[in-house]
Amino acid sequence: MATNRILQSKTFMTVMKSGKEVILAAATETQNWKRPESIADALAPGFRKAVEKRKAPLPDGTAKLIVREGEHSSDNDTKDHYTAVCVDSNGNYISTEHFPINE
Repeated sequence: MATNRILQSKTFMTVMKSGKEVILAAATETQNWKRPESIADALAPGFRKAVEKRKAPLPDGTAKLIVREGEHSSDNDTKDHYTAVCVDSNGNYISTEHFPINE
């Protein structure tokens, strides 16, 4: 389970990835913070591009990607990326994934 569990999100579009429709959303509330919907909306264009450009396949069963962290780098991944949670069609957590800005 993700260490910063998403409690609420805002859906902003559906994209095709590996021949499947995947819902894109942005977290608006987690265990640790709340963000205004306007911030979630601002993440949408860049996150969409990162998802579409990512070459690695999504984990099996992914129906929705919820971006939790906007563009950033980290000690574990020095490339600029978005951090998103993959969930299945029932809203169950699958994994946390990085979506590079420039892959």
